[in-house]
Amino acid sequence: MNSPVTEKIDLELRSGPGAPRQARRVLDRLTGDFRPGLLEDLRLLISELVTNSYRHATAGPGKRIELRIEKRADTLRVEVCDAGIGFDPDNLPAAGVVSGWGLVLVRRIADRWGVVSGTPCCVWFEMDASSERAESYIEKQA
Repeated sequence: MNSPVTEKIDLELRSGPGAPRQARRVLDRLTGDFRPGLLEDLRLLISELVTNSYRHATAGPGKRIELRIEKRADTLRVEVCDAGIGFDPDNLPAAGVVSGWGLVLVRRIADRWGVVSGTPCCVWFEMDASSERAESYIEKQA
């Protein structure tokens, strides 16, 4: 069973190229100690999902994207919601495609993730705070 929420951040973003940067910055509000690399992985995945939201949701530029972050003792949960209708999470890019890899990263890095289709469409992921990972995904790739 999940532990109670100890911290919650709700942010409304305007769809556009500046939205991912604004979303990444909100992580500076989180308090407490985190395992090494966790915040870097969160920044990467949040950036990818917000970018997907403004590029692919049917809402268009300047529309609302909602970012929710819940911190618990054992997990961090992130939701990115927009006015899109949703998509098939199993329909990921084929080899050789140069864009569309955000969800591949979410699948690879997050401990759990999913899509709630409809309007709004919400993509969520969770990262375990107590994971045994010694470094972030970014550090592993360097």
